[in-house]
Amino acid sequence: MSRDPLNDEQDFREQDDARDPGSRMTLSQGRGGSGSDEDHRKRASEEELTTIRERIDRSSQGHPSVTEFIIRLAEQGVRAVPSMQSDGRWNGVVYVLGNLRVKGSTLGRSYTAQGLQQRKGVRYEPARDRDALMKLAGQERAPRSGAPDARGPERADRKRSMDGLNADQRQTLWDVGRFRTISTSDLSAARYGNRASLMERDVKHLVKEGLVEQRTVPVDSKGAKLTVLTLTRKGRDIVRRAMTTESGEAIYHGFVKPREVVHDAALYKMYQTEGGRIERNGGRVRRVVLDYELKKRAYSPLAKARDLAPLAYAERQLEIAQENDLQIVDGRLVLPDVRVEYETADGEERYIDLELATANYRAAHIRGKAAAGFRVYAQAKGGHLAAVLDRHDLVAEILG
Repeated sequence: MSRDPLNDEQDFREQDDARDPGSRMTLSQGRGGSGSDEDHRKRASEEELTTIRERIDRSSQGHPSVTEFIIRLAEQGVRAVPSMQSDGRWNGVVYVLGNLRVKGSTLGRSYTAQGLQQRKGVRYEPARDRDALMKLAGQERAPRSGAPDARGPERADRKRSMDGLNADQRQTLWDVGRFRTISTSDLSAARYGNRASLMERDVKHLVKEGLVEQRTVPVDSKGAKLTVLTLTRKGRDIVRRAMTTESGEAIYHGFVKPREVVHDAALYKMYQTEGGRIERNGGRVRRVVLDYELKKRAYSPLAKARDLAPLAYAERQLEIAQENDLQIVDGRLVLPDVRVEYETADGEERYIDLELATANYRAAHIRGKAAAGFRVYAQAKGGHLAAVLDRHDLVAEILG
């Protein structure tokens, strides 16, 4: 009842070709990618993203100051909106091209605030640039003269959409939407302190309101079952309206293939384990990226290069890998199940790639993930998986 990671790229192509973006995914259809929040914002085509990247690349040549960089970029029709901390720390950037808004992390790690400085040589000196960036950030937050506050409708809509829901119910919607599928047992442990009766009460209310769908699926041939949750389209829309406009997290709805439900539901528990580790070290999780979002970023442009000569294809594959901070192992792009982007106690932006190893994983699968630098988790170190891990001296965190 777990997915086979061997043919991810081919599976993605087939699903992407057959997908109707407006349809709701049933349990027997696809991986639920059409339920992504990205499909219902203004869709950024790969051509638009490439255009923005190219203009950023040109504007960053010669190691300019960040102020010079923003001016150069504006001359090419792209507005850079910095995100600033009160202490003057520059910790994020959003790019605006026409009606399209794109976070730096969506374009790739080289296009974030940290990436611009460390990889592209854009120089930020607080004593020189802080006031200019703070002014730009303040202008973005402030309402335009003679126009209504752009945040007002969003806040009012958020209030209306969340009326009648308590804090735990709101958090449940948020978690289920980000992870696509969550088991009720893991939700109870993570959000309700294992108070199952409280969790069941809230889930019953969300189901009654048409925001969440609940199903029981088989785990194995011995009759074990798992109760899982996913958002309905209505629930997805409510979460989207409650998000801030610059939040880059995708929100999903609808169940996935039956053989993948058990695997996908376990990603939430893996994230909770890793997120706890980050927080204990003084960090803060900023964003969660599932494998499907990474596949869209990587496999879609790679599919367009399939007719290139072998050398040209390899060069394009390397470009895509670098843009998305991915590794190529044995000629294949290696993608994690979950990427967790976080801020360290020192304010540095980092990420950790996580992989959930299941019973059908072969040694080559896990070795490839380990070679890419992923942290590997396993639900239980037993049977075939234990033999693979032990025989090849591969280490995996065991989920409790």
